Amino acid sequence: MQDKIRSYRESAKRGIDFLLTRFGDDSSFKETEHMVAGVYKSPLAFLTAGKNEQAIASLNYIMKRFYDGGDFHNGHCDISQPMTNNYRNAWLCWGAHALGREDVWEPVADYLESCINPELGGMPGRKEYHPCEAILDWGCSALGTVALSHTGRLDGARQCAIFLLEMLDSQPQPDERLYLRKTWDGRLYHIFPPHMATDFMVEFQKPDQVVWYFGAAMAGLGYLYLETGEQTWLDAAERIFALVKMCRPEVYTLLTSAKIGWGCSVLYRATGKKEYAETMITVADHVVATQENEGGWVRYPLFPNWDGQPAVLGVDVSLERTVWLSFMADSLESG
Repeated sequence: MQDKIRSYRESAKRGIDFLLTRFGDDSSFKETEHMVAGVYKSPLAFLTAGKNEQAIASLNYIMKRFYDGGDFHNGHCDISQPMTNNYRNAWLCWGAHALGREDVWEPVADYLESCINPELGGMPGRKEYHPCEAILDWGCSALGTVALSHTGRLDGARQCAIFLLEMLDSQPQPDERLYLRKTWDGRLYHIFPPHMATDFMVEFQKPDQVVWYFGAAMAGLGYLYLETGEQTWLDAAERIFALVKMCRPEVYTLLTSAKIGWGCSVLYRATGKKEYAETMITVADHVVATQENEGGWVRYPLFPNWDGQPAVLGVDVSLERTVWLSFMADSLESG
């Protein structure tokens, strides 16, 4: 086990060392300067790697370049998908809190809480001019639960978690698929363009699914349980892991599987159950195996190598993997 833990830490370090070669004097990453999507994971990633100076510098760059009233999407020429604005806001709230930047995380947490549906709970992808246009989103609600749990905004975290629990309870085909979005008034999105299917559902027995939704929700609910001791949230997280086990075997080795390892790292801390450790090892081994020789990761199978992908995608996927590898190593070591 110690050899595996060591290999995960070494892989995370190689990833950060490579990313530092792309980190410019202005504290952004080369070719991502105008996109918050290319930098929003960097404060937490650098801090997790012990690179406090770079973590602070990257957060300061983001504040100067993108921040406006609790939201980080005031960037010009930003190609970031607007339906995940609050996903990125939650990451940055979490990172700012880890850095002790109360001047940042407090107003961002306020903003996130202001977006929550007051009746249904849950967080939309972004704040709309009229609430009826807002789409309540599983992924944003999961990261909202993470950020608000870490910042002590437990009522807000519970509201996000309630939405996740209600989503589990309201699935029309619970043995076949997980629908991920609702309208502001609570109607499940089950009709959508075919090319957008993976934004709206996960089909358990179909290939090429986007599965990070499972891991993010497991982590958010697990953190909320660890903060409150409320069994409801742990039970819900374990229900989601049961959905993971209903999927095809490659659920642990897809591009988007890494968050399942993250979710299992939280649940292993919470329960000590062997199956979470075993799943972490499967996921972490795959993350290490898919690391490029230079140290970064590629958004396969869309792109063949680092230079063949847009820099913003490579930076994003690489930053995230350094965090999850460190978290999984920490969890396995503590067990």
